[in-house]
Amino acid sequence: MYMGDRDFEQACIAFNAAFKSYDEAGDSSRLRALKYNVMATMLSNSTINPFDSQEAAPYKNDPEIVVMTNLVSSFQANDIKKFDGILKKKEGIVLMEDEFLQTYIGDLLRTIRTAVLLSVIEPYKRCSLEFLGEELNYVDVSEIESILVAEILKGAVVGKIDQVENVLIMEGNVTPASENMEEILTTLTKLSTITSTFNNNLAKGRDAAIGVGGFL
Repeated sequence: MYMGDRDFEQACIAFNAAFKSYDEAGDSSRLRALKYNVMATMLSNSTINPFDSQEAAPYKNDPEIVVMTNLVSSFQANDIKKFDGILKKKEGIVLMEDEFLQTYIGDLLRTIRTAVLLSVIEPYKRCSLEFLGEELNYVDVSEIESILVAEILKGAVVGKIDQVENVLIMEGNVTPASENMEEILTTLTKLSTITSTFNNNLAKGRDAAIGVGGFL
């Protein structure tokens, strides 16, 4: 239910609970529940590795699970070449014969491609979609454009796509609040200094005028 609704965080909780229940009962279904939990974890973009848990750790090298172990490791490292390589190997192909996992492989690829794309474009003001496609392990330019449009609409990317030149043009980032505050404090300090200097000069001028008046 949660997976169908794309509520992957709740799906993680549900699959994790199912895995623990099957594990305690010694039911072989625990491995299937664990695989689904790993899939939901990646789809939710969680930084938590399911195999770090005390219950799941003993199964990380199980022949039926090791592919998922390697997938989640490369996913969380944003290593898209290794990730794609695992899926193309025999073990990955066999894994994806599971109809349930197969349903969400498109979502999973989109998720890691988005994460890697956001990381790649960060230092650039301008870059070609072809270059980005190469960085994402030779993904088609149309897929790159689709991801960028979605992220621009979400506000995750501040920029625009030149569809004639097939180029992403970044329009700058919002200045962090801390930097704005530093600028304000600097300006106030300068104003305070100017005001103090003005007042001192005014006082000196007044004292000079009084002194001259005393001689008249």
